[in-house]
Amino acid sequence: MKKVFLDTNILLDFITEREGVEEASSILQLGEEGQIGLTTSFLTMAMWHMLLAKDGIKQTCTN
Repeated sequence: MKKVFLDTNILLDFITEREGVEEASSILQLGEEGQIGLTTSFLTMAMWHMLLAKDGIKQTCTN
């Protein structure tokens, strides 16, 4: 099975629906269907959490 690394930008594209959301959605959908394996790093998750905690992105995600 092919493995795909999810970096901070792919996750942010998906969560905030910014430019690139279609590609990010496609990657995540393939992972959900079991067609590819998805992996990320602790640093990516820490960065993602830090960015989502900021007011601008937090408000974007909740609206």
